[in-house]
Amino acid sequence: MQKILLFLFITPFLTSGQQFADQIKGVYWTGTEEKFTDLDLMTGVFTDIATLPNVAGVSQGMSTFDKINNRYFFIESTMGVVSVDAQSGAILNNYPNQLNLQGIEYNEITDQIVGIHWTGTEEKIAYLDLMTGVFTDIATLPNVAGVPQGMSTFDKINNRYFFIESTMGVVSVDAQSGVILNNYPNAILHQIEYIGENTIIQSNIMETHFNKNLIKEVNLLGKTTKRRKNTPLLYIYDDGTVEKRMVIE
Repeated sequence: MQKILLFLFITPFLTSGQQFADQIKGVYWTGTEEKFTDLDLMTGVFTDIATLPNVAGVSQGMSTFDKINNRYFFIESTMGVVSVDAQSGAILNNYPNQLNLQGIEYNEITDQIVGIHWTGTEEKIAYLDLMTGVFTDIATLPNVAGVPQGMSTFDKINNRYFFIESTMGVVSVDAQSGVILNNYPNAILHQIEYIGENTIIQSNIMETHFNKNLIKEVNLLGKTTKRRKNTPLLYIYDDGTVEKRMVIE
């Protein structure tokens, strides 16, 4: 009986000739212009990709990344939510930030930007639909008032949005309903990142169904290869998902 050891993780979609990139993407101000740049984690070298025209007032810590479509998002004071092609540095779109959305996180399941905003009397969780450019409130967040700027993260698997609140601590919210799921008193953390989604291990899987199409199978070096037993391979799908599988006899 065969058993498939499956490691499921999300990584940027690989097109022909592309390799897995181990990089940090970001923006910085030179004194006269805003640059989009990357840091190669293998070499430690920073490389400018492009100058971002008309960009000047970038909110610190307000960025997120779409691994499937290779888009970098940030908030700019006049342009709103800005999307950038992470390879070329070209600005793809900008969405006037009508709600003054903060703490933005990309939800790859819905292709939306999720965040929170203060109305003057209450804190709300909302989303930006990237297809229509429309901002929509999801729910009011009771007892939430003191939210530090840029302290958020997202759990794509369980659709949970996390942020830090001054009295409640680390707060988790259902990103679909806006219901507060839990809060964890916090006197230590001031930068948070959810990592539980990076690796889901399932063993003894007899049959698995996915609503996606397999594009190719590659080895750990990114080279196309045939399926082999007892050898870890990467299965690349058309939705940007990559599975690390090993068939064990």
